[in-house]
Amino acid sequence: MEIYNEIMVFLANPIVALFGYIIGVTSGVFGIVQMCRVSKKEKEIISLTRINNALTLENNNLKVNNNTISQGEKSQYFQENNGPVNIDIG
Repeated sequence: MEIYNEIMVFLANPIVALFGYIIGVTSGVFGIVQMCRVSKKEKEIISLTRINNALTLENNNLKVNNNTISQGEKSQYFQENNGPVNIDIG
């Protein structure tokens, strides 16, 4: 019981109580600030994801010199070439 009484006297000290309150308030403020930063970053990630998706769709369907280039299709330069290619060396 002697240790219990010493702990109670120590915790009843106003300086120890003030230190505990300061630590508690400081950690609460840090928690609130971090929560606000995380929610701001999540909103920024959503916005950047939308921009990235729009740019990807735009990139998949490009129009160059009135020729539409769609990803996954044949190149416009090789659509008419169906036979073998001969290369003359010499």
